[in-house]
Amino acid sequence: MTAKEAAAANEVAQLARDMGAGYASHITAWRMPPKIDRNAFVKFISENLTDSVTRKNGPPWTFGVQDTFYEAEVRDRIREEFPRIWLTGSLLRVGDALRDNDYFDHAPELELIYHLRNGVAHGNRFKITNLVRLKKHPAHNRDGHFEITPERKGKVLFDSCTQATCSTSCFRSQVI
Repeated sequence: MTAKEAAAANEVAQLARDMGAGYASHITAWRMPPKIDRNAFVKFISENLTDSVTRKNGPPWTFGVQDTFYEAEVRDRIREEFPRIWLTGSLLRVGDALRDNDYFDHAPELELIYHLRNGVAHGNRFKITNLVRLKKHPAHNRDGHFEITPERKGKVLFDSCTQATCSTSCFRSQVI
């Protein structure tokens, strides 16, 4: 491996670690509001009426903090999808970084990310179109408990993650 390839591999590995740590932060932030003292929560909202997100080109996107918490509580789709958002974004980001480096040595764990990334990009279903690649480069986690096989084609990727159960352990039980 050249120095440039080693640097790229280290960068992608750090990205994957950061995405894992970010997922834990995401879930913690999601679960925190109901656990905060009511008065402290009201004070937080009253002191932070709005928040914003910087845009690459244009003014920041500004939103009301109270409205955001309300929407997250009353809209079923937001509540159901929130735990999966970080996972899907992380798989897309890490998968794209691996693709940019031709999946390095095509280790089974990297090939697993290839298939998981494509699954989230294709409606949360495995779309296995290249059986030659799968045969040449097996895709599974370290202990082989989760393996991509042709039989997974069309199956739902994350079907057991719900608001109540989706956590690092849910993802880890299916992948790592």
